[in-house]
Amino acid sequence: MALKQKSIYAIVFAGLCIALLASFAAYHASANTGRWTDGGNPDTSWFDVDPSFGTFTINTPAKLAGVAKLVNDGISRNGVAIDGFSGKRLEVSTDLDLSAYSWVPIGTDTKPFKGTLITTDGQAKEIRGMKVADDRIYSGLIGYMDGATVGGFKFTSAGSINMSSVTQGVYAGAAVGKMINNSYLYDITNDMTITVDTASRDTYVGGIVGQSEGHISNLINNGAVTASGGTVYAGGVIGSVYGSGLESVKLWNNGALNAVSRAGNDVYAGGIAGYSPQFIMMSNYNTNISNAGAVTVSGGSNLYAGGILGKANGQAIFSPDTVNSGTITITAPSASASYAGGLAGFLGTAQADVAFVNTGSSRITAEPTCTRAVLPAMSRANLRM
Repeated sequence: MALKQKSIYAIVFAGLCIALLASFAAYHASANTGRWTDGGNPDTSWFDVDPSFGTFTINTPAKLAGVAKLVNDGISRNGVAIDGFSGKRLEVSTDLDLSAYSWVPIGTDTKPFKGTLITTDGQAKEIRGMKVADDRIYSGLIGYMDGATVGGFKFTSAGSINMSSVTQGVYAGAAVGKMINNSYLYDITNDMTITVDTASRDTYVGGIVGQSEGHISNLINNGAVTASGGTVYAGGVIGSVYGSGLESVKLWNNGALNAVSRAGNDVYAGGIAGYSPQFIMMSNYNTNISNAGAVTVSGGSNLYAGGILGKANGQAIFSPDTVNSGTITITAPSASASYAGGLAGFLGTAQADVAFVNTGSSRITAEPTCTRAVLPAMSRANLRM
């Protein structure tokens, strides 16, 4: 009889263990499918205490999510207008793990981030496990910023941006989806992979920022970038320059870049930036501009691929310390025209002699009658096709 009771107890205990494990698994799955701005996940209490403060410390993932909640809603729960934290300073004082929920980027085109988001002591802080919600038009830690300043973050390889089945145009980068006006982005390292496929819509994707206007400095991308869509603007660091142009200092890309048009449109791909319709300055202080990542382009009608720039219609000023060691490959059997070069695929304005080093090869596979490889005249350049 005692043996029978022990068997019953064992069965009941085992059943309880299974039920507890199932509950934990369900909770864990739920935690990872929710969003940081849902329900009680974001913490905005630090702002509600006294909205008149000029500086706030962000030291938990929930508080960072609170920034996203406040900016994107445009108003606090106490009725205080946020205005993108314009004039406010937000200081991140520790590494932050965002893996518990999907990240909702800070700022939209109608409610952009306008403040300052930096690290407390100037030392890099890690952003771990950031996985962006896949229905965002503006995708990154910051979705959309206007005249804002962001800097001091390292995005670890545990995170990713994976938007493989979206139906709208996308602006994506680890740090910022889109930055406009006199925005400033600095001291960013990205180790995450970024994959965006918009089918037939325009795609702006960079390892660090999707589309950029303003100032950038000391940006390093180590993550692979894959961009597919209609018209594609893709870069190891910047997808495309915007508006009045961009001034940049110290840019490195070590990640592979793959850009594909699925709609037969144009493709712009560069180890540093895919496309610059306006002014781009890369010569300030003669600092290093370097690409070591392979640039691969396929599909499309007109294709532009370069070690540094895919295509520049406006003035492009290069640093004398510019280096490309990445291979440039275009595969486009049905293209109208293809342009590939160690420095740039195509430069639309006259250039002075540029001192740069290229050790990467350029290769085009396409119909001979519709293909041109453009390598503008350079001084002190080692070019090889």
